[in-house]
Amino acid sequence: HIGADGILGLDSLQDQRILFDFTTNQITIEHTEKPLEMSSRREIVVTARRRSGQLVFTEATISGLEVNVIVDTGAQISIANPVLQKRLIQRSKELGEENSVIAVTGETLGIKFGIARDFRIGRAQFETLPLAFADAPPFKRFGMARKPALLLGMDILRKFDQVAIDFKNRKIHFLLPKDARHRFDHYSNRMGS
Repeated sequence: HIGADGILGLDSLQDQRILFDFTTNQITIEHTEKPLEMSSRREIVVTARRRSGQLVFTEATISGLEVNVIVDTGAQISIANPVLQKRLIQRSKELGEENSVIAVTGETLGIKFGIARDFRIGRAQFETLPLAFADAPPFKRFGMARKPALLLGMDILRKFDQVAIDFKNRKIHFLLPKDARHRFDHYSNRMGS
C-alpha cells in the first residue's frame, strides 16, 4: 500500500519517478537523480502542479476545452467530472447511457459513458476518447469539482510506449509509439509552449 486509494503519488513517491514501460510491461520506481532515458522526438513533456500530493496538468484539451488532468494509474478507464460532461453536452456531443462502477474505495458510482472527440495532450492527438462521466471523490479532494477535469486512466496511458511520472520535478513524460500519427500544427505548438 503506497498511501493512496488508487491514485498514485502521495508521500512515499514525492522524491521518486515511476516509469510505466508498456512495450515491456514493466513498472520501475527510481530516484529522480538517475537520468531518464526517454528523450526523443516522440517524447512529450508536460509540467504539472502539485495538488494534495498529486500532480495535475493543464496542457490538455477535449473538443477544444481546456481540461485539468490527474493521472490515475489505478483506474482502468478515464473518468470526466460533471462539469466537463456539461460543457461537452453544450458542444453538442452525444453521451451514452447510465451504468455503475465500483470505485477502489468500495463506493458505487453512477456513471454515464460516452465518446468525446479530439483529445490532445501537448502535441499528441486522439480522434476519439471513450469516457466515463461521474462525480468521483478525487475531483472534490483535489479541488476540481467546479472545473472541467479528467482522471486519465490506464486505457489512455497504454496508448503510449512509456509514461514517466516525476513527482519531485513535477514533470510527466509521454513517449509516443513509433508508428503514432500526430499533428504538428499551430494548435499543438501553442499547447506545448
